[in-house]
Amino acid sequence: MTKYNQEFNELLNNIEDHEYVGLGNPNSNILFVGQESAIDMGINDDFQKLKEKLKAIHGSKSNWITDKFDYSHNPTELKKLSDTWQNYQQLYNNIFTKKRQNNFATFLKEVFTTEMSTLPAKTNDKAKKNPFFKEELERRKENFFATDFIQNFPVILLACSNYILNNDKKREIDNIFRVEFNGEFKEYSRGNWFFSHYNADKTKLVIHTRQLSANVNNDLLTDIGIKIREHLIKLNLYN
Repeated sequence: MTKYNQEFNELLNNIEDHEYVGLGNPNSNILFVGQESAIDMGINDDFQKLKEKLKAIHGSKSNWITDKFDYSHNPTELKKLSDTWQNYQQLYNNIFTKKRQNNFATFLKEVFTTEMSTLPAKTNDKAKKNPFFKEELERRKENFFATDFIQNFPVILLACSNYILNNDKKREIDNIFRVEFNGEFKEYSRGNWFFSHYNADKTKLVIHTRQLSANVNNDLLTDIGIKIREHLIKLNLYN
């Protein structure tokens, strides 16, 4: 565990073994947050049995502790990727325009990915039918996303649609990530949009957008990539 930053090690020491941590490079400057891992899992288990299943998922705390993999150095072929990861790769290409593009998921070397919900499901509908969905989602927002590891990313992309809210009644993004909406909202077509948020000294950029699965507008990915690139350049973090 010494190869990872202190905040990541502290995270691993302070969460349960079944908690979903993520994939990619923990020492990176960019965090992508999806909705949940697209893994088919039964919803009729009691919670103790469910936790045992979650420990075996790639990206769980249990997997990171046993060091069975290092996704930051073992990219997966793009042709084997889900729609979401192909869009993550396209977004990465839009951020780092001078990097050589190939047929592998190279974004895992310079991005860390996690999920808003720790409970996997093949679809959002199935996810929300899990009896523990709401309780676990709220717990994760209050605990996992409040850790220094998460809070210290200078770029956070919340590609999780309505799993987190910033509206007249709820200001979850503002409160959880200590940022404010800066007035920038762009909409490209039905379901394709993003909002930008910054902290007080403009060292943290938080973008809220849709889940990056099917039917994603290319202009959306282009403009988010430009926004992230400009922020990293301003902080002297762009390589």
